[in-house]
Amino acid sequence: MKKSAFMSILALAALLAAGCVSSTTGPPPPDPDEDDAAEYNYQLGARYYGNKSYELARDRLERAIELDPKLAKAHMTLGMVYEALDHTEAAEQFYRAALERKATYGEALLQLCLLKYQQEDYLHARAFLQRFMSANVTTAGVLYLASEIERKLGNERGRDEFVNQLLRDFPESPEARRALGSG
Repeated sequence: MKKSAFMSILALAALLAAGCVSSTTGPPPPDPDEDDAAEYNYQLGARYYGNKSYELARDRLERAIELDPKLAKAHMTLGMVYEALDHTEAAEQFYRAALERKATYGEALLQLCLLKYQQEDYLHARAFLQRFMSANVTTAGVLYLASEIERKLGNERGRDEFVNQLLRDFPESPEARRALGSG
C-alpha cells in the first residue's frame, strides 16, 4: 500500500474515532428536579394569572400540579384561575384540593368563604371563615366579612361581637368605617 493511501486511511480512522469521543467531562448532569420544575411552572402560572392570561396560567399550573401534586399553592392559584374563567365548580375543587394538602392554608379558606358567600351559602361561608380565623392572622377585612356573614345569618349578637372587635383592633380602618355606616 502506498504511503499516501495509508496516511489517508489513518487520517480517516482518526476522524471517525474522534467522532466517538464524548466532548463532556466529569459526571453526567443530574436529572431535572421535579420539585424545581413544579415551582418554575407555578411561578409562571402565577405570573400569567397576575397578567390576566388565564388560559396560559391554567396550563402552567396544571403542569405544576402534575409534577408535584402536593403543591398546595398551585392548587390554590389554579382555583383562582378557574374562578376568573367563570368555572366556579372547578374553582371550588382546586381550593378544596389545596386544603387537602395543607388544612390551614389561609388563602384557600378565604377563597372558599368568599365563594360560599357569593353563592349565599352563609353557613358554609361561616365555617370556612372560622377555620381561617383559628389558624391565621385576623385582619380588618376578615372581621368585616365575619360581621357581614353573621348579619346575613340573622345573628345580630355575633355581628355586634365582630364589629366591636373590628372597632377595638382596627379603629381607623375603612372596614371599621363601613361597619359603622352599615350598622
